[in-house]
Amino acid sequence: MALLDTAFPWIGLVAAIPLVALLAGNALRMDRSVARWRDWGWLSWVGVAAYLVHNVEEYGLDIHGDADAFPKAFCAMFGFPGLYPVCPVPGAVFTAVNVPLFWIAAPLGAWLAKRHPWAGLGLYGVIAVNMLAHIGRALADGGVYNPGLLTAVAVFLPLAFWVLVGARLWTKAVVVAVVALGLTLHGILIAGMLLLVKGVVQDAGIVALIQIGNAGLMIALPLLAERGVRCLNRSPSA
Repeated sequence: MALLDTAFPWIGLVAAIPLVALLAGNALRMDRSVARWRDWGWLSWVGVAAYLVHNVEEYGLDIHGDADAFPKAFCAMFGFPGLYPVCPVPGAVFTAVNVPLFWIAAPLGAWLAKRHPWAGLGLYGVIAVNMLAHIGRALADGGVYNPGLLTAVAVFLPLAFWVLVGARLWTKAVVVAVVALGLTLHGILIAGMLLLVKGVVQDAGIVALIQIGNAGLMIALPLLAERGVRCLNRSPSA
């Protein structure tokens, strides 16, 4: 595997440290007239930091101290237990999923959120669906831990609930659309990997390009929707 395939979660964690420090101050605030937990600009950046931390549990070290735990679990699920990185889905594909999404698209969405509130919403669709996938898998397995479950429950669950429901920033229609976007992005992600697992596609580079394009959709689709829809229940900048 390339160095980036094993290093990216740790690089992301290093980046999350100054980001959390900025979140503790006012530099990333959009509206200082409301509490930061109701400030959509600030919440957009919280989502970025949360996912960088989640990546460490999935791809760095899980709670058992196992490295690359999520790729190993994914490959085992499709009949390649204990073989990663010898797996139809190489490390480069997992990197192509995460680096464009959480190093580029997610920060870009948070940065754009001040003028285009929907731009920061795509990440929360991914957070909500990822959280449900981890919890659903654990319940289906009788409560057995899966890589990423701890941060999904401790970080994603309260954060997604607050942003999409508790803070009352968005209409129900917007929340449904955000979750649908998260499902769509996850569907493309899994479909691309299944092309490799099933042998439909032999070139992992093609699937990596699909995943890079998928990251672009996380920003592009909300921005397109925002142009024609009055999406806010109450404006975060009001």
